[in-house]
Amino acid sequence: MSVNDNPLQVMAQWLREAQTSSARRNPLAMALATATADGIPSVRMVLLKGFAEQQGYVNFYTHHESRKGTEISVTQRAAGVLYWEEFGGRQLRIEGPVRHSPHDESDRYFASRPVHSQLNAWVSQQSRTLEDPASLPALATQKANEFGITAAALQDGGPQEIPRPSHWGGYRIWIDRLELWSEGAGRFHDRYCYTRKFEQQEDESFVGTNWQATRLYP
Repeated sequence: MSVNDNPLQVMAQWLREAQTSSARRNPLAMALATATADGIPSVRMVLLKGFAEQQGYVNFYTHHESRKGTEISVTQRAAGVLYWEEFGGRQLRIEGPVRHSPHDESDRYFASRPVHSQLNAWVSQQSRTLEDPASLPALATQKANEFGITAAALQDGGPQEIPRPSHWGGYRIWIDRLELWSEGAGRFHDRYCYTRKFEQQEDESFVGTNWQATRLYP
């Protein structure tokens, strides 16, 4: 691996290879780190659901009132890491400001989800205490009845015409720091860090400066 003027091209290549060549069930599973206003961190796995190479952001979807959602609402930043042992050891780290995805984008993705995932988004109070585990599927059944979802449709499992709840949707991490790490023999790894500055636009998108590249000690 060597310095690249546009690390997003390398990132796109790595993501493509992971999707097409990995035997893993979720090759784009990403550890997402957020923090409270006073710096208490938390991390969990999410699924990276999109990468806009030209604009420089990734997408994931979740409950806005979950722990990660509430922490993002305060700091408006997050960090993520993906690791692929099967490619000889690759690590991809991203950091940057976070903004909500446009409503129509979240609507389209929600409409593509299996019906049980759609219903779960409606009834799960993510990150809150669940006193009775049996109550969650019961609430999902109740919500299915409200939407007129038949037993046959539930058995089929495919997407249904269910509106997206306002408390659930997408986020975009706009990448202003990116690290590419590739495992080397004897722990002489390749590690490159790329940074850029952002200017926020009126539509809450960002325009970045040219990347500044630095090779780091592994």
